[in-house]
Amino acid sequence: MPASGVRGLAELDQIARLDLLPSVKFEVADLVEMTPDRLPSFDPPRAEDPIVAVIDSGVASAHPLLAGAVLDAVALAGEISTPVDESGHGTRVAGFLLHGEIGSLIGASTAPSPPCQVLSIRVLDHDSLFPTEQVWEKHLEEALRYAASRGARIAVLAVGDPRTPYLGPRSAPVSGVIDQLARELGLVVVVPTGNVWPGFYAPATIASVDQYPIHMLKDVHSAILDPAPSAIALTVGGLCPEGAAGGAGAREVAGRVPVGAAGWPSPISRHGPGISGAVKPELSAAAGSVAFDLALESFVEDPELKLPSSSAGLPGRLIEADYGTSYAVPVVARTAAAIAQRYPAFGPNLIRALVLQAIAPGRFAAEVVSVSAAARRDAVLRLVGFGEARHSDAFESMPHRAVLIAENEIPVDGVHIYEVPLPTSFFQSGGRRFITVALSYDPETRVRRLDYLSNRMDFHLLRGASVDVAQQLFLATSEEEIESIEEAADDEQGVEEETTTATLSKFVLKLEPSAQTRSRGTNQVGRKEFGQRLNPERYGDSLLLVVRNTNYWATPGTMQPYGVAVALGRDAEHAELYADLQARVEVPIEVEIRRGV
Repeated sequence: MPASGVRGLAELDQIARLDLLPSVKFEVADLVEMTPDRLPSFDPPRAEDPIVAVIDSGVASAHPLLAGAVLDAVALAGEISTPVDESGHGTRVAGFLLHGEIGSLIGASTAPSPPCQVLSIRVLDHDSLFPTEQVWEKHLEEALRYAASRGARIAVLAVGDPRTPYLGPRSAPVSGVIDQLARELGLVVVVPTGNVWPGFYAPATIASVDQYPIHMLKDVHSAILDPAPSAIALTVGGLCPEGAAGGAGAREVAGRVPVGAAGWPSPISRHGPGISGAVKPELSAAAGSVAFDLALESFVEDPELKLPSSSAGLPGRLIEADYGTSYAVPVVARTAAAIAQRYPAFGPNLIRALVLQAIAPGRFAAEVVSVSAAARRDAVLRLVGFGEARHSDAFESMPHRAVLIAENEIPVDGVHIYEVPLPTSFFQSGGRRFITVALSYDPETRVRRLDYLSNRMDFHLLRGASVDVAQQLFLATSEEEIESIEEAADDEQGVEEETTTATLSKFVLKLEPSAQTRSRGTNQVGRKEFGQRLNPERYGDSLLLVVRNTNYWATPGTMQPYGVAVALGRDAEHAELYADLQARVEVPIEVEIRRGV
């Protein structure tokens, strides 16, 4: 029956429980005995598909899951003489990049064609460490420049320095290099939060199975590792997997309990924030987890909680399982590559914005209890960012979900105003309505300044307001006043004719997180969910999206590139909205306003 029928059944008093049919999972032993004939075949990427640089320990380019997808493999560090992967780390990363969740492919006959080509740049030795001939930021700078020279549009840096938890306030060394090069070279760079063993920050007791996030947030040395604080890069945190991600064991170990539930922050991930309180990580993906052994009274590795991928580290193995935020990074990079494949003209800022508009609010948010709403919001942002990575929503619209985009340049101390048409289903009773706005930009940075970013951008949604009202609000009102206006916004108030600061809050559509919180970083997300229908007679049939750029130390007249994406969604039980919006959006409507004009 359709999903709507299942929901109807669930509402009947006579139904005590609904359950899914059991699915067959592979066993952990299957990983050891995996043969090429049990791996799926796939069409290799095309010559015109985007190139993603995997800057790591190299890749096993002849592996059945990688063969035909590796454009080239090189070794750049002087002490490393071969591009061959000797530790297996880079090969596992490449497997996730090309295929996503490899566990779901085991036993399948075919797999989808990868969205990208891989350029393997080896900078790590057989122990997955950087050579000591020079500082590691020099190795990464050389690798990033080489990647750009070969046409790479996205760079995967699944590395981190365990000696450098970010304690602020200035930028970390490698983060500063990445920010400068991402802007200069036009690269989408994706990095991990870094790993930490839960016994490092949490007591080894059964209570920590559920309470480890509290202990992690209290421990400053469990903060994100360089280069995770990078302002322009997308930083990815780790999530606990769904069930036995690494395969079911031959028998259950009764005295072993998984740490964390599916969708919770992985206990081996690390927490933000980033520079100047920026939301870091911005998003999260599966990274695996560990278990607590009741008999040993300690945290232990568990093969069922690891993630399977292509192997090069174990002789004779085609598939092996591992855990770490390194494996969340290529999942996000794969989504960025799919966007670049579908829309090759899109720049790095718009690609990042499209990745971000697709993420789903983390399931962990609903599980955080016994704290204030403000503390809950802060905990979620520091642990999992704006939400969980999603793939297909990043590069295609659906009947009940449509995405509007803009890629533009804005002057410092300037404002852009866009009209966002609303679908007619937003004005119909019942169900839920969703709006997500994502903004990404790449300002100049200076490592030696506390004002690390040369300029800061933010965005706001207005309803029932004219362009004149928007001008008055965002050109004649201070940042502090705008923040207080958004905080005071009441969705149930009507629009008044007065345009004083006190009444302007009636035009502002309050998004989560607040403008003050999201605007601390260069990768921003704001969301709104409606339970009641919108009133077009009262508020009109469109919103205004105001994008603002405030100068700190940029040269006057500087133009700042940015990308912005607005996703409008409706539950499936109501009218489709894509065709409705498509008919209305024939010509993009944009008004540019500069301060003093």
